[in-house]
Amino acid sequence: MGTFSYNAIAAGGATESGTLEAADRNEAIDKLDRQGLHPLELKAVSEDKRVKPRVPKPENKSVSEEVTRQIREPGEIRLGRSQLVLFAEELSDLLEAGLALEPALAVMEQREERTSLKDVSALLRQEVRDGNSFSSALGKVSPSFGDLYRGLVAAGEASGSLGVILRRQAGYLRKMQSLQNQVVTALIYPSFLICAGLGVGLFFVLYLIPKLTVMIESTGGETPAIVNAIIHIKALLINYWWLILVVGGLLLTTGVRFIKAPKNRMLVDGWKLNMPLTGKIISASQQVQFLETLSNLVGNGLPLHKALDLTKNATSNAYAARVLEDMIENVGGGMAFSRALKRDAFWPPLLIDMVRVGEETGQLADALDRAAKRFDRELSEKVERISAFIQPVVILIMAAVVGLMAYVMITMIYDTMGALRTRG
Repeated sequence: MGTFSYNAIAAGGATESGTLEAADRNEAIDKLDRQGLHPLELKAVSEDKRVKPRVPKPENKSVSEEVTRQIREPGEIRLGRSQLVLFAEELSDLLEAGLALEPALAVMEQREERTSLKDVSALLRQEVRDGNSFSSALGKVSPSFGDLYRGLVAAGEASGSLGVILRRQAGYLRKMQSLQNQVVTALIYPSFLICAGLGVGLFFVLYLIPKLTVMIESTGGETPAIVNAIIHIKALLINYWWLILVVGGLLLTTGVRFIKAPKNRMLVDGWKLNMPLTGKIISASQQVQFLETLSNLVGNGLPLHKALDLTKNATSNAYAARVLEDMIENVGGGMAFSRALKRDAFWPPLLIDMVRVGEETGQLADALDRAAKRFDRELSEKVERISAFIQPVVILIMAAVVGLMAYVMITMIYDTMGALRTRG
C-alpha cells in the first residue's frame, strides 16, 4: 500500500486536504470519489513498488474493456453531427451550472442510454483525471472531434469560458447542419429532373433513335449528322464500356488522392474558397466562424495577439489559416488590427470598417460580435439565393436536353416522310 496526499473540492465547494492509503493512484481517486471529493492535486508520498496494478472492481467499472481498448486505439469511436451537438450542449449546460469539467463528465458518464456518448464521456473523464488537457483528450478519444472542434475547446480552456465556447460550437454545428439540409432540400427536385432527363435521353439513344434510323435507311433517306453522332456515341458506349469504367475509376482515384494529400491541402482549400457559387458560401462561413470565435476570446479578456493565434488553430481551412498567420505576424509587429485585415482581399471592406470603429471606440469585442451577427445573416441569405438559383438552372438545362431530343425525333420523322414521298 502507498500513501497519497491530496487537495480536493467537496460537494459544497469547500477545499479539503489530507492523506489516504491506497494501492495505486486509481484506487486513491476512487476513494475520493466515494467520499464526494473531486481531486485537484494528488501526490504519492510513499508507494510499495511491488504492488501489482489494481484490477477495477466490477461495481466501480464504468468503462468496459472494449472502451478501455479504444483509449489505446484511438479512432474507433465515431460520432455523428447530431451527437456532437448533443455532447456540446449537455456539457456546456453542466459547466455553466457551476460544475468543474471532471464532475461534469462524470454526470454525462451516468447516462441511462448506452450510446457512444456514454463511452466517450467515460474515456474523456479518464483522460482528464490522468492530467491531460480536455482538447488533447478529445482528439485521442474520437476522430469525430475535428481540428475546428478541438481548437475551439483549447481556446475555451485558455480563456476560462469553455462552457460558452461549447454552446457556441453546438450552435455553429446546428447552423451548418441547417444550411446543409437547406441545400439538400433545394437539390431534391433538380436531382429528380436530372435523373428523369437522363432516363429519357437513354431511352431516345438506345431505343427510339436506332429504330428510326433503320426506318430511314430502309426508305433510302439520309440520317441527319446529329443522329449519326448519337449512333457513334452509342456504339462507343457498348463496345468500350469497360475501358470507360477503368479510365473513370483511375481518374476518380487520382483525384481523391490528390485532394487528400497533405501537401496539396493549401491548394485544395484555396480552390474551395474560389469555386463558383459554393466558394462564396465557404468563404462567408469561414469569416463568420472567425468573427464568432475571436469576439468571444477578446470579450473574455484575452489579448488580441493570443486570441488571433487560438482562432487560427480553430480554423479548418488551410488557406484561411495561412491568411491568419500573416495577420498575426503583422499584429505582433505593432500593426493595427484593421490595417492587418486590409492587407488581404479575403476580408470584406465592411468588416474592416466595423473593426476600425471598434478600435477607435475601445470596444473591439462588441464590434466583432456585431460583425459576426451581420455576416451570419448575410451567409443565410447567400444560401437561400443560391438554392433559389440552382433549381431554374437545372430545369433550363434539362429542358434544353429534352428539346434537343425532340428536335432530333421530329427531324428524323420528317426525313422519313420526305423519303417515302420521293419514292412514291
